[in-house]
Amino acid sequence: MKKSILLLFAFIIYNNNFAQETIHSTEFKYKKSNVDPRTSTINQYVVIPMDSLTAKQAYDLILFNIKDIYDSPSEVISASEDDTFIKINGVAPNLLSFKSIGRMAFADIHYTLEIRFKDERIKIDLSRLDNATDYGFRSAALLYTHKKNGKKNKIWELTGGIITDYFNELVKSLTKRNKNTNLENW
Repeated sequence: MKKSILLLFAFIIYNNNFAQETIHSTEFKYKKSNVDPRTSTINQYVVIPMDSLTAKQAYDLILFNIKDIYDSPSEVISASEDDTFIKINGVAPNLLSFKSIGRMAFADIHYTLEIRFKDERIKIDLSRLDNATDYGFRSAALLYTHKKNGKKNKIWELTGGIITDYFNELVKSLTKRNKNTNLENW
């Protein structure tokens, strides 16, 4: 009896280890950094399920939506490989807000999205997220959301929410499917 229980227990553990699938985030969000407790970092990628779409169909859908979202899609698409990869360089105007000399100031965010396609899913990497300053570019992927005393920095926390909302809405716009995106039956 003990052997059968032990064998059953070992079998359950064995199956559980191999049955676990890596769970990927489907939304961008800032989380508190383990390195510096004052900072928060945004996750680098999201995986979006594209139920019943092949890699080619998902590629065509994203390409169609890019042409719908951006004024000059040929300028924002910096690289592409048929059915497997699209790279977008864009600018989100006035997305970063901060206090400067007692006043609110706003800055543009420059970003790069790398979109990779597989059957029934796509991966969107946020490989560049920074803003232009007088001294060059500064990363916006890491925000000082907490002060040295541990209290929340409300302005940066608000900015983190605005940035993640922007990119989550952009992902929704890129992956939306509606009646007009059926390219074969027009």
